[in-house]
Amino acid sequence: MLTTVTFAVLLALVCSHANADFCCPKTLSQTDSTRKIFLDFHNDVRRKIALGQSLLNFTAKAKKVILGPAQNMYKL
Repeated sequence: MLTTVTFAVLLALVCSHANADFCCPKTLSQTDSTRKIFLDFHNDVRRKIALGQSLLNFTAKAKKVILGPAQNMYKL
């Protein structure tokens, strides 16, 4: 419970100060193949989370937390 609350508070703090151009130059020179690599990696991680196969570490004691499967996680 405390971990969930802590994560939610940190997420709210980070999202409230995020800018669209944070760390990204105005002229981002990515090729289509580079975008595909990042998108495929991201979709693979999302697929593992959606199937309940992802291990997340939220504690300093390296306690393994297995998330349950997602119901409405779609491919990007």
